[in-house]
Amino acid sequence: MNKKRVAGLVLLLPLGLLAACGGGGPTSLSISKNWYANTMTSQIPDTTEELEYAVTFKQPSVQGDCFVTYEEGTYKTTFEKVNYTFAHGQGNVYHYKTQLNITGHYTYKGTEGEAFSDSVVSDVWFRTEAELLPIKSHKEIRSTSPLPNPGAELFYEKVNIGFDIIYNTADSSDGKSLDSAEITSTLLDTGETSDPRTVNIGHSGSFFDNEQILFALRGLDMSAVSNFYTIDPRTNDVNGVTFSTTPEKTTFTPKSLTIGQTAATEDIQAYTVRFHYNISNAGPERTAIYAAKTSANNNTYRNVLLQLEDPIPNGYGTLIYTLKNAKFA
Repeated sequence: MNKKRVAGLVLLLPLGLLAACGGGGPTSLSISKNWYANTMTSQIPDTTEELEYAVTFKQPSVQGDCFVTYEEGTYKTTFEKVNYTFAHGQGNVYHYKTQLNITGHYTYKGTEGEAFSDSVVSDVWFRTEAELLPIKSHKEIRSTSPLPNPGAELFYEKVNIGFDIIYNTADSSDGKSLDSAEITSTLLDTGETSDPRTVNIGHSGSFFDNEQILFALRGLDMSAVSNFYTIDPRTNDVNGVTFSTTPEKTTFTPKSLTIGQTAATEDIQAYTVRFHYNISNAGPERTAIYAAKTSANNNTYRNVLLQLEDPIPNGYGTLIYTLKNAKFA
């Protein structure tokens, strides 16, 4: 499978490209169930959490010969408890699904290309225990990207690809061993599938699947820098992810946010988090705003992701995800 074609997909790959450099090594993180009203609960509710974000586009300050324009898109997430069949029996796990839909068009030297509709859909299953160890994930990307050497007649291409990751020892009886994973990619247009690639994880410290990171950050203590591991979706290698600095206390003012059936009108106490891969030449970092914990037993906003700024590689602009509707579990 041609990896050069896959490289352009980072333009619409949520958490697929983070910034370079960073401090300390990953550690075993303490995680609280901040996604529930009672963060100390040992009971896993059957109700489903549903979040919807408006996705807007911010043009770069300087545009080159080739630039992109996006219309407002949507990003939706669903989080629920489901029953899962392991090799040793059945058990409850978390299922987290995300879907990004956005339309736009490219312009090259004054020539406007046809409108396109792109999407990224992901599913990840992980354990309900504090470690949140991943079991498996699936992702389908339909992305339109500029060619590295555009011409007057052809300056962008469409690539539709899927990825599957199975964590081999997440199915072990103790549920805590995570030594390796198998990754398979599929061209969605042709059904061509790559041979499975085994990736050794074998690191001390917390590990999350790439598709669960934005969710897992809700469980962290925002008073300190956090470090953890994931599989870099561009290289299929294990890399560390770290906060650039200690999260900053901030206030988020909702402009059009509904919680359940109620409009949120008051400022929300929050944290600004900046994070990146611990590798060179990885691109711009991301900036996220998470609601702060209000009370251990009555956590109003469930440490939800309120806003995400996602710089598009190569200076094409920034996608901004802003929470507009929340139905909490």
